[in-house]
Amino acid sequence: MSGNSGASPQDMVKKLVYLSCTLNQKCGQRTGPHREPEPFLGFSVRDRSGLEGAIASVFQSSFDVLLYPTIYDQAAALLFKLANGHYFQDGNKRTAFHLCLAYLRANNVHVSPPRSDDVITLLQTTVSRSGSQENGIAFVRQKLLDWTVD
Repeated sequence: MSGNSGASPQDMVKKLVYLSCTLNQKCGQRTGPHREPEPFLGFSVRDRSGLEGAIASVFQSSFDVLLYPTIYDQAAALLFKLANGHYFQDGNKRTAFHLCLAYLRANNVHVSPPRSDDVITLLQTTVSRSGSQENGIAFVRQKLLDWTVD
């Protein structure tokens, strides 16, 4: 799943779509704003073609120049696009975050958020922020860089 591997972009997209569906199935129970348990509505892909398109867009290029050239750019774009796309019935933000981490790990990058509340804040900010997609992805990218473990 390495961004720099010999895998074709189509193969990469297929692997990431499969992984995102697998991760979404494992979401389970979440907590509400006052830490009360909320039920997981269950696994269901609402928009498979949208999911595939969102993931494929991360690896687009123009004149052989990638739109998201670095592993951090790609991971941030995956997180941003999946968290905001609502391609699953439930667990979109959690799925997006875990897919982002898995993608980074597959590329030998390890991130460790200081606290779980920081992850919640990142995800809530990512889906509630106004402004451009580019600014949102840049925000996520910076958090990932800040949380990188050497």
